[in-house]
Amino acid sequence: MLDIQPGSASSAPRLLTVVRDRLFFVAHDSAGGTELWVSDGTGAGTVMVKDILPGAQGARPRHLAAMGSTLFFAADDGRNGIELWKSDGTAASTVMVEDLNEGSGGSFPHDYARVGDAVFFAADDARGFTSLWRLDAAGGLRKVPAPGDAAP
Repeated sequence: MLDIQPGSASSAPRLLTVVRDRLFFVAHDSAGGTELWVSDGTGAGTVMVKDILPGAQGARPRHLAAMGSTLFFAADDGRNGIELWKSDGTAASTVMVEDLNEGSGGSFPHDYARVGDAVFFAADDARGFTSLWRLDAAGGLRKVPAPGDAAP
């Protein structure tokens, strides 16, 4: 492996999540802050996936969940608040899925559950209510209607 935070300080690796044959985790280094990392088990193959929020704070990824060859997680890019992101382990593929609560407020996606070819999760909307959402393997995202809702 790699010493992400050289010296006496810890990189505090956490939220270890396996996607296929790679390990995703969240760690801190003084240059990039707290960001998403991926490893194939070697030092050379252990890298920060993407510096989502440059600077000492970092994007502070949380709520990691695997679906097929994709990792879903929540992160703050400094513009949209905490929103749903996805990654296959490359910087180019690490993107925000959608700004569910437009603006800097964030939707705080959490409690992911894989069901068949979909990931369900809870997220806040612009009114401050938490709703259930469904993201399918093809990338289709929709709000799941609650009992009594006329439309999603």
